[in-house]
Amino acid sequence: MNRICQFFCLSFLILLLADDAKCQKEVPIGTLLTGVPLKTKSYKEMVGSPYLYEAWFKGAVKLADGKLYNNMKLKYDQVEDQLIFKYGEEPEMSFTSEVRAFNIYSYTIDGEKIEVNFVNGFPPIDEGTEKSYYQVFDPGKPGKMELVKRSVKKVYELRLYNSATTEQRVEVKNYYYVLIDNHLLKLKRDYRALLEYMKPHEEKIIKYIKTNKLSFKEDADFVTLVKYYNTL
Repeated sequence: MNRICQFFCLSFLILLLADDAKCQKEVPIGTLLTGVPLKTKSYKEMVGSPYLYEAWFKGAVKLADGKLYNNMKLKYDQVEDQLIFKYGEEPEMSFTSEVRAFNIYSYTIDGEKIEVNFVNGFPPIDEGTEKSYYQVFDPGKPGKMELVKRSVKKVYELRLYNSATTEQRVEVKNYYYVLIDNHLLKLKRDYRALLEYMKPHEEKIIKYIKTNKLSFKEDADFVTLVKYYNTL
């Protein structure tokens, strides 16, 4: 099994174990998992958030040594591309071991569970390295095509109009890719660009788009289309 497929399967394993996290106890700090307290960061009073979620949410983590930890309090710093954790009232910690995959799950007001899965280890492309985390939309189910996304956030200062003061703002750029035959290919966020990789079934694809009224305003529509393509 090639390395990329291993990571997709690994992410799927995390997904399954996270579903059962309510039946497991958190790992006591200092026993099985150690970390390093984070240095103070100047993330205060800025427009936008450097994190995937501003609040702490539970999730699961898979380390490079194969160990898996469930039911952890996690926060993903997308400026540093770094996963951090904490136990109770302990300080925020960074991992001392390499994190290969993780997921973070939250709940809507209606109680619907939302899970976001991330994996690294992809071939370097653009400014991404093998250590860069990519969001995996259909983890553990490799088919003809896989859709992944890398979100990059940067902090910059903006001088206010007619003022000597500046404010910090967070800018986010999202990069989309498809994985085909173990090659990571850049994808413009446009369904027509995605169709270029679906030529053998273009007629069926277009009919499916119209029948299901896919607008492609949200990532979910791209994911839906890729899932359908993988059934053909």
